[in-house]
Amino acid sequence: MQRTIAKEFEFSGIGLHSGDIVDVVISPSTPNSGIIFRRTDIIGRSRDIAAKFNNVSDIALCTTLNNSDGVSVHTVEHLMSALWACGIDNALITINGSEIPIMDGSAAPFINLISSVGIIKQNLKKRIIKIKEYISVSQGNNYIEAYPDDKLTIDFSIDFAHRVIGKQNYVFTDDILHSDSVDIKSITFINEISGARTFGFKSDLEKLREAGFARGASLSNSIGLDDEGILNDDGLRFQNEFVRHKILDCIGDLYLAGANIVGKIKAHRSGHMLNNAMLHKLFDVQRNYEIIH
Repeated sequence: MQRTIAKEFEFSGIGLHSGDIVDVVISPSTPNSGIIFRRTDIIGRSRDIAAKFNNVSDIALCTTLNNSDGVSVHTVEHLMSALWACGIDNALITINGSEIPIMDGSAAPFINLISSVGIIKQNLKKRIIKIKEYISVSQGNNYIEAYPDDKLTIDFSIDFAHRVIGKQNYVFTDDILHSDSVDIKSITFINEISGARTFGFKSDLEKLREAGFARGASLSNSIGLDDEGILNDDGLRFQNEFVRHKILDCIGDLYLAGANIVGKIKAHRSGHMLNNAMLHKLFDVQRNYEIIH
């Protein structure tokens, strides 16, 4: 069955790119309403933005959603990953700024907040998007592919010219859809993926800030790297935290399909742009997918 949160909760934090402190309230919502972001600081224009792949307007370093009035909300991918992991189909997310707080750079804080208020079943069945045909999108050596399967599997690999990262691969498989208990969320995701943090390079920081990005970045919300290694005193949460975070991002981006996807995803060096392009290609042709309840 569809799910929403049991009661409203709120939190505050800094935007990774804007550097602004923003307040967020997440409220229960009705069946089939989906995930909606609402900008409470906007006057005179439509404030609501549906969390859908065809509302993605910018994919430079984060996923940005836009509505038809040009109102946007940035860096939604970590929160969308957490909502997926908790099985939340419907929620209203009100925010008094342009960017979802980065928290500690992972999805874990959002999952903890959702768990603290609880999850309830609703009276309509979930919509499931089942991949029926092989599809792929690529750019140079970077690609993402989708295959039919009876559960969600993400096989992700990365390759960075940095001695701490290098080549990494991780396969995440989750059967969350086969449980209808509100007490069972995606335990595999929570244990293996949710705590993996975003990362960046010290050498890029000045240029990013001049371009309007990473103004809120710090070692409390990101893994920092220089030529020598990790800058964070506490090191890594996982030996391969970098590829695990890429899976976290990928799940958040794919949840913008508007429902849970069932299929095998194989990706190499994919990012927000290719993740979104894959959804566009998936929905371009009806035979590529099937909607089941």
